[in-house]
Amino acid sequence: MTKSRWVVGLCLATASLAAQSGILRCGSHVVQEGEPASAVVARCGKPLLVEDITRRQESKSGELTQIKEGERWTLSMGKGQFMQIVTIKDGKVIQINNGPRE
Repeated sequence: MTKSRWVVGLCLATASLAAQSGILRCGSHVVQEGEPASAVVARCGKPLLVEDITRRQESKSGELTQIKEGERWTLSMGKGQFMQIVTIKDGKVIQINNGPRE
């Protein structure tokens, strides 16, 4: 195997690994799962959409309440690119997924 093929193969493997391992690239900046939510805003800008993640909880008296467990942020990465869905819990990035293409 020539050196150039090896480098191309390594780059493709690295790109594939990055897409699967919860890494968000914003230009030359990177955000990883486990980092504070503020890192997303500082490196990638404000989210396009912020949705609350809630669960229902029943009290002893039978009253239902909604408990906020976190937020789901949708980030625009530019025309033709996959949007990025970032799940935030307790102020930290817990999951990064590809959304639909813009």
